[in-house]
Amino acid sequence: MSPAVGVQVPLLPNHKLRSRASLSGAVFNVFTSIIGAKIMSIPATLKVLRVIPVFACVDCDHCLLAGISVEILIVNT
Repeated sequence: MSPAVGVQVPLLPNHKLRSRASLSGAVFNVFTSIIGAKIMSIPATLKVLRVIPVFACVDCDHCLLAGISVEILIVNT
C-alpha cells in the first residue's frame, strides 16, 4: 500500500506529555519488584535450605527491604 502523496503525518503529536509519576506509583513499583524477585528465588532456596528457614528468610528480607525502600522514597521527595 503506497502512502498518500502530499500528506504529512507527524510521528509524534505536537502536544507536550505531562508526567504522571507519583510517590504512590514509585512505592508500588518497588514493592512489585521486591515481591517478584522473592517469588523467583523461592524454588532454588527451598532446594538448599528446606521449608521453614526459607519462609523465615523471605519474610525478614521482604520486610527489611520494603521498609528501607519506602524510607528512601519518602526522604528523597
